[in-house]
Amino acid sequence: MRRKGTTQTPELLKDAFWKLYSQKELDKIKVGEITSLAGFNRGAFYNYYKNVYDIFSRIENDVMNEISNIAWHIQDYIMDDDLSDAKLRPILELYQKNKKYLKVLFTKEDNPRFMYRLKKLIRSRMIETINSKNTIIDPKYVDYYVEYYVSGQINIIIYWFTKGSHIPIEEFSNIVKEIATKGAVSTLKKIFNK
Repeated sequence: MRRKGTTQTPELLKDAFWKLYSQKELDKIKVGEITSLAGFNRGAFYNYYKNVYDIFSRIENDVMNEISNIAWHIQDYIMDDDLSDAKLRPILELYQKNKKYLKVLFTKEDNPRFMYRLKKLIRSRMIETINSKNTIIDPKYVDYYVEYYVSGQINIIIYWFTKGSHIPIEEFSNIVKEIATKGAVSTLKKIFNK
């Protein structure tokens, strides 16, 4: 067992929890598993966290706060006519910094809440920006356009991340640009010779 009360204890417990969460559902994880993996006794866990859901919630909230801090970068990128590589870089840096958490949060099927929160954050920021301008679209329809566009853009970025960014950033930006300007349907029709 590790010595109680080290300054690294909360981080070591979070790391142990995340290893377990990466492999199993949240409601199947026990405090004893976390503390055993981290090398602490159960008391050490309860010095910092109430339960398994508390440690998960804190991790999720920390990641969401970081995303919130760069939300305008995300909006700037997805609304950029050129979809420039330079505007994608802060998003990529955030992903690299939080990759351990985001890769799991983006792909775990037992937690759709994180994706909902992410899209809601970006969508609300965009609607706020749109509402501050004069638009030609009837306000009651704006949220439909924003929902469609935000969902597509966020999902394609997440897809690229979870695939391990297997194509270079410049090529990715070109694909997103083509989809945003020509639409996916026109490219798919070419593929299927229609």
